[in-house]
Amino acid sequence: MSSSAWDAYAVPGTPYFVHVVDGIVVGEGSGTAWTQVASMLTDALAERDLRENRLRVDAALQAAGIGAGHPSLHPVRSAGG
Repeated sequence: MSSSAWDAYAVPGTPYFVHVVDGIVVGEGSGTAWTQVASMLTDALAERDLRENRLRVDAALQAAGIGAGHPSLHPVRSAGG
């Protein structure tokens, strides 16, 4: 790529990797060793799994009628505890 393309896409260094899943960028970065690239991919997959788990938990809570501000999410503590 030309220098202007590198600048336009704000690529911080080479080699630069982008991990795309279903058209969505889930991880990206520059790594000079395969261990760095593998670590970036591992982190991206872990973050994706956390997001997906959070969405499943939120959906289950909503299905049970528990949403933001529900009393069960904010238990009242006693004065001594």
